[in-house]
Amino acid sequence: MNREKRLIGCWAIVTGASSGIGLEFSRRLASLGCNVVMISNQDTLEKCATDLGVLYNVKALPLYLDLTDSNAVASITEFLDRRDITPRLLINNAGIFDFKAVNDLSESRINLYVDLHVRSLTHLSRTIAQR
Repeated sequence: MNREKRLIGCWAIVTGASSGIGLEFSRRLASLGCNVVMISNQDTLEKCATDLGVLYNVKALPLYLDLTDSNAVASITEFLDRRDITPRLLINNAGIFDFKAVNDLSESRINLYVDLHVRSLTHLSRTIAQR
């Protein structure tokens, strides 16, 4: 069985899923028959999930969430548990950037980077791997 067929009916989680690379990851997974939990804090998320679900005949569930929130991983776990979802894949794609030198960033902005790119990513990876 080729690798792509093994994704049919499985679940994936994609963060940063409402635009850019995250949306493309979600689209590609859905095109392969993979159900997707799409996580983002962007207001276009629900439409993106609905469109993918209809286009590819898969379940595409939006989870509007700010990953820098200290309860984000618990919220994701609760979301998955309520729906009896055990994901096979996790794509940690959410990210932010500035076109500034690090010494020009405020302490709060640096903390936001660390929270999103390190803390939430690491805790989410560990939590999903333990499922």
